[in-house]
Amino acid sequence: MRKSTVRKSRVISSGALAAAGALALVASQPAFANEQQLEQRIAELEAQVERMAATMEVGTTSELSLRVAELEAAVAQDNGLEAYWKNGLRLDSADRQFQVAIGGRTQFDFGFPSADSSVERAFGEDFETGARARRARLYVAGRMYGNITWKAEYDFAGGGRPSFTDVWMAIDNPCIGKITVGHHYEPFGLENMTSDLFLSTIERGAADALAFERNTGVSVTNTLNDGQWVWAAGVFRESNAFGDDRFNTGQDEWNFTGRIAGVAWEDEDEGQLLHVGVSGSMREPNEVGTFQTAGAAFQGGQAVSASSATGFGITGTTDADIVGVEGAFVAGPWSVQGEWVKGMYEVSGSSSDFDVTAWRVLGAYSITGESKGYNRSKANFSRPTPEANYGDGDGQGMLEAVLAYDEFDNDRHGSTSVVTGSEVDQWTVGLNWWLNPNTKVAINYFDSRIHGIGDLDGVVMRFQIDF
Repeated sequence: MRKSTVRKSRVISSGALAAAGALALVASQPAFANEQQLEQRIAELEAQVERMAATMEVGTTSELSLRVAELEAAVAQDNGLEAYWKNGLRLDSADRQFQVAIGGRTQFDFGFPSADSSVERAFGEDFETGARARRARLYVAGRMYGNITWKAEYDFAGGGRPSFTDVWMAIDNPCIGKITVGHHYEPFGLENMTSDLFLSTIERGAADALAFERNTGVSVTNTLNDGQWVWAAGVFRESNAFGDDRFNTGQDEWNFTGRIAGVAWEDEDEGQLLHVGVSGSMREPNEVGTFQTAGAAFQGGQAVSASSATGFGITGTTDADIVGVEGAFVAGPWSVQGEWVKGMYEVSGSSSDFDVTAWRVLGAYSITGESKGYNRSKANFSRPTPEANYGDGDGQGMLEAVLAYDEFDNDRHGSTSVVTGSEVDQWTVGLNWWLNPNTKVAINYFDSRIHGIGDLDGVVMRFQIDF
């Protein structure tokens, strides 16, 4: 519309100039026989200018409209993708019915631990200075035909062939919600559902030891009260790093897991919100081998070594019920969060039933003033955004200080052959430096006390980038 107006103005201006020129030409000729002839000539010239202006305007408008229609038809027919950057490479069609995201992450850790000799004897290794590639992932994800989403992500860290992380497809159903099928997270807990990219400490806390990462199954996710609450529930099979059944020997070995969480209260003007949630899982593990959930372990050493500071395993037919509660409060640059999880395990043919309890409380403060990112559609913490990226003028990025306390308590304390483990409490002090939304350097100091065994402490550093 703006171009048409400009063209029209130019046409009228050209007409005016032509008229002026014509009048000048008339003025320069010998005088007409009388005034009547002069007025007739002027009228003829003005009519000619008007005809020229009308012809040019119609032609220009028709040509522009035709060109716009051709471009719109080409986009609609070919579903061409436009490439752009949004914390990674993205490609979208004009109608956003087709979208593709290509990305990955790398995380390199350096650990400097110190352990009592009694701890080293208990775990059969020396806790020495070391380095490792914690994660090295590539993924392709997207949407097609407006209602089908998918993701294929593989991890190249840890040696051996690449393993599955998120490998799934999903269907958006307007009545039920998002139906996801494949290898993906069981919906349980706040830290478990928060990406490792956005954790406040380098590793997840004690409560995550009783949660479950990815398994193969089917889940449904939807929202309540205009997106204020998010609920998810699914049925899963214990699976290995490639999405295949692990140790399952019977048709009844299914696990049912669910979570509901969201924003219970919010003051947008003050930048404050209160998050709460509950999770639960009923596990029907395999008849032989190690129960995956119970085989998880609290990493008291914060990933400084392949072995965890404590753990527990179960063999034989078992049932398990696991419950968890979560909460978080964000007030501008301040935030505090906590989780409590309890696992209740039954061992078939044995009197060695037992409970395991784990919990964490964590406080964080953004020294540079930014607020912690929060994703309402998933009810978890998300990517923070520095007010000024490092290197942009005087920008220094975002600096966050963290203090966390964890406890892990196995009530059997290794008193039977069925259960091995102990009680652990740990303090963690950390500093996170976000150079920009995609680059992070973190340093943690941890101090773990393994009851009845000894102490373990140390420093861990992580260098992380994602795209």
